[in-house]
Amino acid sequence: MKFQVKNGSVECIRTYSNNKQSVIVRFDENLKIAAPHVISKLSQDELLSLDEWLAERELIKDAPTGDNLLCLLPSLMDKAITALDHTDNIDQEAYSLLLAASEKLHEKLLSVEDVVVKKSSKLTAINRTEANKERIKQVKKDLL
Repeated sequence: MKFQVKNGSVECIRTYSNNKQSVIVRFDENLKIAAPHVISKLSQDELLSLDEWLAERELIKDAPTGDNLLCLLPSLMDKAITALDHTDNIDQEAYSLLLAASEKLHEKLLSVEDVVVKKSSKLTAINRTEANKERIKQVKKDLL
């Protein structure tokens, strides 16, 4: 069972033995627990997976903006690197800003004295793409 947010709803998607997938049930993305109509459609194991997924979404939503930004940054940097791979030129101002920002980031990272493994950074039920979607929504909400 996998879960994804699409058009304001969480979709519960079952994968069958022939790798065919189908949406079993949808529910409002703002719900924090499974609604009765969802419970009736999923197996016990699928409900446990959904509960874990919802709990991890809440961890992301409750995380400070800075933590979400730092979790998003590697993916954003990968996208920027891919964009640079596919362009022949770059605007001078963008070039200067990116270079300065990357140098500042490098210096800040080198100055961090205590690098720890946080339990909240070890998400298992929610995949990276869905986690990043949630982080982007949360950062956007916090910054605007």
